[in-house]
Amino acid sequence: VSRQSKIYYVLGQVNAPGAFPVQGRETVLDAILAGGGLNIRAAQDSIILSRPTAPDGCRVVLPVCYRAIVQLGDTTTNYQLMPGDRVYVPRGQFHNASTGEGRSLHVTFGIRLPTAWDALQQLVADALGDPALREYLPPLADDPGFSRTRPRTPAWVSRPCSSCRA
Repeated sequence: VSRQSKIYYVLGQVNAPGAFPVQGRETVLDAILAGGGLNIRAAQDSIILSRPTAPDGCRVVLPVCYRAIVQLGDTTTNYQLMPGDRVYVPRGQFHNASTGEGRSLHVTFGIRLPTAWDALQQLVADALGDPALREYLPPLADDPGFSRTRPRTPAWVSRPCSSCRA
């Protein structure tokens, strides 16, 4: 295998796209970081890893769940890179703000929408705060501080499992 074939490529909406040497056990996240990270125009939910195949073989294109890797530590789609791999970050929805005078202010902000886990936490907290409901609840085996009269969210409510965090 020639020296030139021991490289991978990071293409698209990263700050420094290019070819990088495979030095060990690099992953998709390592590749994105080698490419200078995602730029403002990157579509985080559409990143793919394209793996080279024989000309007559089936294409191998693997979806990358960037947010799951970065925010949740889920390494399921943080694939280990192989020589010739291409990590492609497509352009997302982005627009240039402009006015008739040529001056503009572009403000982007995010709104955190409640997740299923947030709703479950609130439901349990509301239920435990209702004295009428609490008198019918059995004590929780893993919560020695449970009281039928004092509302308290049990400890397990603040520790979501990985499937509830999204």
